[in-house]
Amino acid sequence: VMEIAGKKLVQGIFRDTTERKQAEESLKLKDFQIRKAYVDVLSAVTGGKLVILTKEELKEDLGKPISDTFSINSYKELADSRENLLKALNELPFLKKPDRGVLAADEALTNAVKHTGSGTFQVFKKDKIAQILISDSGSGIDFSTLPKATLLAGYSTRQTLGAGFSVMLELSNRVLLATDPGGTQIVLEIGAEEKEKVPFRREMVIK
Repeated sequence: VMEIAGKKLVQGIFRDTTERKQAEESLKLKDFQIRKAYVDVLSAVTGGKLVILTKEELKEDLGKPISDTFSINSYKELADSRENLLKALNELPFLKKPDRGVLAADEALTNAVKHTGSGTFQVFKKDKIAQILISDSGSGIDFSTLPKATLLAGYSTRQTLGAGFSVMLELSNRVLLATDPGGTQIVLEIGAEEKEKVPFRREMVIK
């Protein structure tokens, strides 16, 4: 506030933020384009088995829940988790090999405990597909590590799902993935068509 000729005036500073907003929009567009590139490439090289979604899209793709949500907070709880999971999957008569789902989920849960200290899982049913949702509240997966984590057996970093990623692709019909700085969600789909399932093959070498 300033006074001129006995009158009080309010002084303000106005800044044109158009350029800053344009820069922010440009970065968002670039991030979207990079994400889409990873989505398209990873879907192609895995034969459509790895599907990257937003958390909202993943939630919409889930069927009807057929189990409670179970928590796991240590490696010692893995045995109980496998038992609870097998019990839920055995409720689905169309599954010929429910142990596939147990093994795939065990890999995801092991990595959740390893990288974030805890995780949760729940079983859903969508038509003749069992969906196992595994969630954690870690810092998310760096998209730049996904090609190696997906295609190189044994590849692991602090931020990836580790060697278990390739195992999950081997054992599941599809793997749905949603990840951001608030955590990671994975849906492992195990279907009645398992006996006709084409094995996942790593056809790309990344150095």
